This record gives sequence, structure tokens and C-alpha cells, in this order.
Amino acid sequence: MNKERNNFIINIQNLLKEKKLNRKQFADLIGCSKTAVSKWLLNQTQPTFDNIVMIIKVLNCTFEDLIS
Repeated sequence: MNKERNNFIINIQNLLKEKKLNRKQFADLIGCSKTAVSKWLLNQTQPTFDNIVMIIKVLNCTFEDLIS
């Protein structure tokens, strides 16, 4: 797993904890399935560009926050 991908997973998990959101709530807010979110966090798939835009909006962060 490359560094940016690993950071993405860790940062999403941390932001979800900070916002007190579970995967289902998060998935509902960004308009995808809980399964999709789980696959992202297990490094099985990657979110689409549209999903990334929604992640940034929902978590009130920047793209750099997600990968740094």
C-alpha cells in the first residue's frame, strides 16, 4: 500500500471518530453504501472522484487533509 493510500485510510478513520460518525451514517451522508465505505477502508477499492468531493464536504476537510 502506498503512503498516500495508507494516510487516506487512517485520516478517514480519524475524521469519522472526530465527527462521531459510524460507517453507515457516513455512507448515507456522502450518498453511497456502507459496503463501499468499508471497502475503501479495507483498501479493496478506491472512492470515485465524486465520492472524494462528497467526503471533503461531509468531513469539512481538504484533499490534503485526507492524504497527508
